[in-house]
Amino acid sequence: MSENVETLVYKNKLRARMLVLVLSVLVLLLVYGAGFIALPVRILTSYRDRACDSVLSLNKIYRTLYPKFMEDASLAAPVNECQSYVLAVTSEQNEKWSDAYEAYEKYLNEYPGGIYAKTAYEHRASALIHVVEDQAEQEKYEGAISNLDLLLDQYADTDAAADAWTLTPKVFTAWGMTLRESDDFETAVRVFSDFSSWAEHYQRNDAALDAKRELAKTFVTWGLDLQSQGKYEDAIAKFEMAVKIDPSQDAKAAQQEAYIEWGNVFLTRKDFLAAIKKFELSVDIVGVTGDKAQDALTNGYIQWAADLSSKEDFLGALRQLGLAKETATTDNMKDSVETAFSETYLAFANSDGDQAKQAMADAQEAICKSGQKPELPIFGLKKDTRQVGVYGVKVVLPDDLLANTPAELSYVACITEEPKIFQRVSHSTFVTSLTGNFDHVQKLGNRYFVSVFETRYQIYWNIHLWDVSTAKELDDTVLSGSTPPPLARSNNALIGSMLGGGSSVYGEPPNIDLLLNWLQTAMK
Repeated sequence: MSENVETLVYKNKLRARMLVLVLSVLVLLLVYGAGFIALPVRILTSYRDRACDSVLSLNKIYRTLYPKFMEDASLAAPVNECQSYVLAVTSEQNEKWSDAYEAYEKYLNEYPGGIYAKTAYEHRASALIHVVEDQAEQEKYEGAISNLDLLLDQYADTDAAADAWTLTPKVFTAWGMTLRESDDFETAVRVFSDFSSWAEHYQRNDAALDAKRELAKTFVTWGLDLQSQGKYEDAIAKFEMAVKIDPSQDAKAAQQEAYIEWGNVFLTRKDFLAAIKKFELSVDIVGVTGDKAQDALTNGYIQWAADLSSKEDFLGALRQLGLAKETATTDNMKDSVETAFSETYLAFANSDGDQAKQAMADAQEAICKSGQKPELPIFGLKKDTRQVGVYGVKVVLPDDLLANTPAELSYVACITEEPKIFQRVSHSTFVTSLTGNFDHVQKLGNRYFVSVFETRYQIYWNIHLWDVSTAKELDDTVLSGSTPPPLARSNNALIGSMLGGGSSVYGEPPNIDLLLNWLQTAMK
């Protein structure tokens, strides 16, 4: 009895389990069948809701549960579109900007009317901005500019375009500066010229000013590089181009400095005329503050004067110093001019060359003829010597008294030689012909009655002693020469002599010792 009951219970349990199993299978079949219908619906709904992550995750489940032959073909297009878009988004999130840009480009090419077309268009432009930033950081400037042009041309209606407007001047500037710093000036000029053209084309006034400033700065830097190589003419040509583009203080100052340095090169070669011309060009540059160019010009004249003075061309040196005085503007340079004058005057004063001798002769003539003080301050500088020059007669003074240089010429003795009649004798006679100089002639018939005088002259020196440096007369005296020789001729002999040209006799000039004694006394 108990066995039958246990068997019955066992059978009931078995039936119950079988029922549960059957029901479970039925439920699974119902769910599986429902999923086959529901999952595609959910995928398409997610696609329409622009939830690509959900589309791809549901599609993964769908493809896992159902064999390929059972797949809904209508799901391929939205799933593939989502895969393409998510790939681009993933690359963008991972900051793989180039990959993101290409992925967005591929998406737009394959799905121009896709649900993410507008978003992909915006994100593609954004990715391109980041590509440009990476290119700029890697100094791939040419590619960066090309991409920026693409942004402004094809993506002008995106937010990235606004960034491109800001970024383009920065990339141009960085590119040009990099080239300039590497001394590739020619390419740098091309880049900044392109920058200027870009700014003018898009009417970006601020950028245009920046481009011109950088272009001018490049020409200045180029010029400085040429100048460092001694290529002054080429350097100045670059500076002039810089001034034309941007007449700023820097460009003009560089141009002026080049002329000054070029002039100094000519100075070292003693080509003073060429040096002065360069200095004058530096002075003529308008708009540059400071006195450097003016000082260089003045120094050029001073150096020229020093060279002339060393060759004992003191008058030429003084002419150059006169020009230096006219051009000197700063106190230091004015002091230098005065020092140069003093040194030149001192060298002139101590010279015994041709110019010094002529200056001494001119000074003595000016004093003796008109009492004028010499213009040159070079006379009588040796205060411990008392030396003199003589004007009017030729005498030989001893070396310890005769001035041989302007510095030694403290005094000048102005001597006027005056012959005075010591004796005059008259002689008269008759002659038949008249061929001489006579004091009196009277014709009587066929003969002439003539009278002549024989004269004896004594020589006197009228002496005036002058201080050369002040042109003041210090003393005067008269010295007499020796008695003239006696008249030794007869009347007839004298008349015969007169017929041949006349007769006068002179005594000797004053004795030189008389002059020396008087000078030594008068100059004390």
